[in-house]
Amino acid sequence: MAAAASPEQRSPDAPAAALVLAADAPAALAGFYAALLACEAQHGLTAAHWLLPLPGGGRLEIYAPSRSRPRPRGLGRLTLCLRRPGSADSLQAWIDQACRLGATLLEPPRSEPFGWEAWLLDPEGNGVLLLAEDPADHGPQPAVMAAVLPEALAEGLGALAEACSACRRCALAEARTQVVVSRGNPQARLMVIGEGPGAQEDAQGQPFVGRSGQLLDRLLERAGLDSNRDAYVCNVVKCRPPDNRKPTPAELAACRPWLERQITLVDPAVILLAGSSAVQGLLGLKGGITRLRGHWQPWQGRWVMPILHPSYLLRYASEQPGSPRWHTLHDLEAVQRRLTQSTAPL
Repeated sequence: MAAAASPEQRSPDAPAAALVLAADAPAALAGFYAALLACEAQHGLTAAHWLLPLPGGGRLEIYAPSRSRPRPRGLGRLTLCLRRPGSADSLQAWIDQACRLGATLLEPPRSEPFGWEAWLLDPEGNGVLLLAEDPADHGPQPAVMAAVLPEALAEGLGALAEACSACRRCALAEARTQVVVSRGNPQARLMVIGEGPGAQEDAQGQPFVGRSGQLLDRLLERAGLDSNRDAYVCNVVKCRPPDNRKPTPAELAACRPWLERQITLVDPAVILLAGSSAVQGLLGLKGGITRLRGHWQPWQGRWVMPILHPSYLLRYASEQPGSPRWHTLHDLEAVQRRLTQSTAPL
């Protein structure tokens, strides 16, 4: 991204650029970004309104919703992308600073062609993408960019998350730490559906963030797919079953309306079902996943691919031909090829 023009270079009639965040604790969030951006936060029009200069131009405004200035309905979650020259070590130091300030790391840092990146949530749940770019490829000034979901999609997903958080349709709600709804890109053409949250997912509120999820991310990457950019990830049940057991038929049925709503909102072209419970929960098919995996299933105008659950693959490190991981890699490559096609099942 090109550096923003300096105040001297801008036309006097050009509009001033600003990013706006509504926050329950605006002073704390302003302090978070002031420390992260190494800038000074200043009061705006009221004591609950804060202003921060953004590197590269523009400013960040943070305010507390009130009766006179409520949070508008239908706004999507903002993702701030913060860039600066650096290495893997400097990115890790930046992550450590953000986490000390109250951020949550969503996944380990990863290498990209431009350098290194890491996805986090700020203390209010907004997305933060930290980029440490190769200095040789970095422009003269860091920059900030933002992405917001379309209004109808953001409103629908927000209502879904609230409904899931209030859900008491089955006994799983009694022992949960958090409802685990989704992660990834709601505008992706691929939806990944797993069985249910594990201990780490229940603690972090994100699906597929434990060891099996990290393995799934690596396998998807091998097939040319990024789980945060190219997929919307969820489970057939939104609350953790005790001791990580499989969801019961009654639990699958209780959570089915939420899964159907997610599919309607995201409207994926291809659905990846990880494990037998995901196959049963969506397609109603029972039987060995080893028999079902790798075979395309048409469902409501979409292509559905069952695969082995990554927790099963953790038992098998081999990628020799015929091994479980070898089969899964081939299944994911078939998914990637299908995504490049525009044809739906008849």
